[in-house]
Amino acid sequence: MRETGLDAVDWTGAATSLIDNGWIRLAGAVRGRTCARLIEAAPGEWAPLPEVEMDVHQGGFSCGVFFDRAASEVQEFGRTVCDSLTKARPDLPAVPCFNEVQWGRSHDGVGYITAHRDPPGAGGVIAIVTLRGRAVFRVWQGSRPTEWETADGDLVILRGNGWPSESSLCPVHEAESPRVGDRMTMTLRHNTRGPGGDYFA
Repeated sequence: MRETGLDAVDWTGAATSLIDNGWIRLAGAVRGRTCARLIEAAPGEWAPLPEVEMDVHQGGFSCGVFFDRAASEVQEFGRTVCDSLTKARPDLPAVPCFNEVQWGRSHDGVGYITAHRDPPGAGGVIAIVTLRGRAVFRVWQGSRPTEWETADGDLVILRGNGWPSESSLCPVHEAESPRVGDRMTMTLRHNTRGPGGDYFA
C-alpha cells in the first residue's frame, strides 16, 4: 500500500510509549487515500452492537472479518503496524500479528463505548484508526485521564494484555459519540484464543 503515512511514524517512540504509558496517539498518521481504501475494504453486513456487553455500554453498528481473509490493503496495514513495532524494539518480545478486524460506524450520530479494558483474550496491541469523522477519545494512565478529539487518519495504538510482559494490561479507554455528523473506525486485534475465539474465556 503506497503512501499510507505510516513510514513517517517514529516507531521507536511509539513502542516506548506503549511500554511506559500503555497507549500512543498518532494524529493524522494515515493518509486520506488509505482511509478511503480501508473504508471500501469493510465487508458490509453491518449489525447493531449489543447495547450492554458485560458491564460495558455501547452504541452503533459493526462488521468484521478474520485478518487473513481481509482485503490486501488491510493486511498490509496491519502487518506494517506489528512489524514496525517489533523492529523498533528488538529487545522486546515480537508483537503478534493481528488476526481479527472490526469496522465500526455510528448510526444517526450514535456510536460510542463506555470506559473499559479490552477483555483478557485481546493480546499484543490494539490498533484503532479513525477512517472518517470526529469524536472524543479518552484513555487512562493510572487515575489520570487524557482526552482528545480524534479526526480523519488518527491512529491510536493501545497495549493489549500480556505484551510486552505477562502482567501487562490494556489501559482503560472509551469513545464518545461524535458531536457532529458520523464516524467510522477500523480496529485490529490479536485474539489469543485464535480468530473467532471467546475473548472472555
